[in-house]
Amino acid sequence: MKSANEKCYIYIYVIAPMMLLVMAQNELSSQEKIKCASDLINWCEETKNEGINRGISTISFSDTSDGQYSQITCTQSYGSTSCTKNGNFLFLCSQDGKLFYKGALIKSNSTEGIDNEICYAWKIPNKLYQRVRISISNVKHNMQNLRSDLSAQFNKQQEHLNQEMSKLNQRLNSMTRKLTRPCFPFCRD
Repeated sequence: MKSANEKCYIYIYVIAPMMLLVMAQNELSSQEKIKCASDLINWCEETKNEGINRGISTISFSDTSDGQYSQITCTQSYGSTSCTKNGNFLFLCSQDGKLFYKGALIKSNSTEGIDNEICYAWKIPNKLYQRVRISISNVKHNMQNLRSDLSAQFNKQQEHLNQEMSKLNQRLNSMTRKLTRPCFPFCRD
């Protein structure tokens, strides 16, 4: 009969290689890291050149795309953008277009200072700010056009919200009718 210590070693020998295999699958190549870093640097430089992010805003959201729960908070303030993941500094795009990733200045075509999370960091502005950047760059600088474009976008979003609220109202009314029937909770549908 095997002792408890022998059984423990057997489990460790079986589990450790599986964990290494899973960790190896998540490892990115140097080229993938460089591409993600370059894309993030380009985005940072474009926001400087286009005059985007001139104001103060904070966006916070939860993310589970990497298999773990993460709280992402991004703050834009007068031309710079800073994002944190679970309260830890992730990246900063400074007013002069320089990118700092986890506190280190990142340069194009270099793996120095970057890790596997650089591609995750690139997904944040790519998903959050890309739509805004495209919308702003397509707006003509004529105030009348700006007002009509913003009004059209607002009306479109308002219509979508009204449709979703109508669907929610229908579902709530249906639930209310089911809950207020005299046979509740023994009703059969």
